[in-house]
Amino acid sequence: MKQTIKLLVNKKPSAFLRVMGAYLRRGIDIEHLLVEKDGEANFSTMTITMDCDDSKLEQMIKQLSRQIDVINVQRISGESH
Repeated sequence: MKQTIKLLVNKKPSAFLRVMGAYLRRGIDIEHLLVEKDGEANFSTMTITMDCDDSKLEQMIKQLSRQIDVINVQRISGESH
């Protein structure tokens, strides 16, 4: 099932690397990644689409929420193909 989440992160290269590392450790493939500057100069918005089940998504959201550079994690959608 395709799942999409949106993250608000501190605008630092280390934040991007930590988020990508979390996906690598879980073995979840990212199908689409969009990183945009947020309205605030110090933050970026990451929109990530992946193919995983609900339990893996919930684990991922919990793990990302604990990261120091992640301000907010929001589930956007989950669509069956």
